[in-house]
Amino acid sequence: EMNIQVLDNNGAPVENAAVELILTASVAEAGATSVGGDLFTNANGTVAPQVYESGSYMVNVKAQGFLPASVQQDVQAACDHPPLPITIRLGQEADNSTDGSRCENTTMAITVLDLMTGAPVNEAVVTIAFEDIVIAANVKTDVNGDIEVPASINGNYQITARKNRYITAVGNKTIDCSTATNCSCDTNLTLSLDQPRCAPGTDQSVQLPVI
Repeated sequence: EMNIQVLDNNGAPVENAAVELILTASVAEAGATSVGGDLFTNANGTVAPQVYESGSYMVNVKAQGFLPASVQQDVQAACDHPPLPITIRLGQEADNSTDGSRCENTTMAITVLDLMTGAPVNEAVVTIAFEDIVIAANVKTDVNGDIEVPASINGNYQITARKNRYITAVGNKTIDCSTATNCSCDTNLTLSLDQPRCAPGTDQSVQLPVI
């Protein structure tokens, strides 16, 4: 069981925040799967979904008047484990945001690929900032190299993807969705991770095993 608490920046509980639980990595190596159903925090800002499968979970949270937030949590499911506490703080939405420019269910879809092979990079660590405010901290791509996070606020997003043995990649995405266009807008971004190489003119040797 997870014990998720949602607070604002002043430490006050956020009631009726929508919480989404995504299994991004497991022994089965399946693609990202939404689990837990429709979850909402109570008056204490808490919700306690039951988790039945060990793996890596992404917790997405959004609430009216706040920026969305996403965090990653590894879970070892067992009957005798105590509830796993997770605290998520939501930043206040800017006052100049208007209902006409906001599409509540908009999400940003990010794909991380290997630059040389084009193969998906699973468990790449992704951080997303909205105008210098981190809204997704160290969340991970699934087996298909994909990740999807709430992005209901129009504006500029900076996305960083990293993984061991790769060079960190940084990208930018501007989202401009409106109810006037039925919230139809481009929210996709692909980042390619390159591997370090020897400098030009540098000898590179490969040691083969002795047979």
